[in-house]
Amino acid sequence: MDRGAKEGLGQPFPKARAEAYEAKLGQLGEIAMKSIKRKVIPAIRSGSDGAIEDAIDDVQNDVDRRFGDDVVEKYADEAGESLDEEHSAVFFAALGLAIGSDIIGGDSEALGVPRGAVLPPPGVAGPAGEPVSRAVIGVRVNPQPQMFAAEFTAESVEYIGVLRAGIKEGLSDAIVRAQQFGDTPEETAQRLLKIWEKNGVPSQIPIDRVKKNGERILVTAENHARFIAHDQINKLNGRLNQTRQEAAGITSFIWRTQQDDRVRPSHEEIEGQQFKWAEGAPGIGLPGEPYNCRCSAAPVIDKEQILNSDDFVSLE
Repeated sequence: MDRGAKEGLGQPFPKARAEAYEAKLGQLGEIAMKSIKRKVIPAIRSGSDGAIEDAIDDVQNDVDRRFGDDVVEKYADEAGESLDEEHSAVFFAALGLAIGSDIIGGDSEALGVPRGAVLPPPGVAGPAGEPVSRAVIGVRVNPQPQMFAAEFTAESVEYIGVLRAGIKEGLSDAIVRAQQFGDTPEETAQRLLKIWEKNGVPSQIPIDRVKKNGERILVTAENHARFIAHDQINKLNGRLNQTRQEAAGITSFIWRTQQDDRVRPSHEEIEGQQFKWAEGAPGIGLPGEPYNCRCSAAPVIDKEQILNSDDFVSLE
């Protein structure tokens, strides 16, 4: 099969789309840092525990107001819908290239062709009176891509909400630890500001991975927001690859990595190996499923598989 068709049917990690989404979600840390400089640092310098607590509450309120669920939902909707549209366009173009047929319709009701409909064979006048020169594949309605885009938005809102809520505890914990050095309030403020400017705004995430002493893991808001964006984008890309390949009658795929030094050893070991969509790679799953996985799925197909798929209609 043509290389372009393979890449279109099993689209690799959408780096540009992930970076654009990372930039959007990364604003969470910027908003928090501006509020910290205006409110928390002066409170630390005052040496008043009450003022510090009030300032941290103010930061949390600022973040919730300026980067709330509605803002994240807007960013996620835009990212998810754009990725879905781009994936659809490339996939169906590649599908036509792979089987030498014209593709009509897509994942929408605009197709308007009932299952089993037949167009005249090549060389015979079609519905518009023009000769049909090539086989045509009509794509039936498939709601899964839209469902995945909706799930992408819901998950992004949830994950960023948890991250946002952890900023208060992250700041409180950092301040308490800094005060144990016995520095003056001014020295404490200077040291913390230097750390936060270098590493980012701290947040505590209540996830299953905890330290041995039971404390929740401390992360930086900016980095974790970008991780969420990166991870979610590739999960959606993986889901779109799977559902559209399976709809086209593609039951197996070749595992492809980015082939760089960031690839997990376990994923590097299965580079080039073939798996079934229904089963995935043993102990790993499907490309894009594991956290921060940038792998993709090159299709294993033939023309007859596509023409005989239940979700595609042959109009030749």
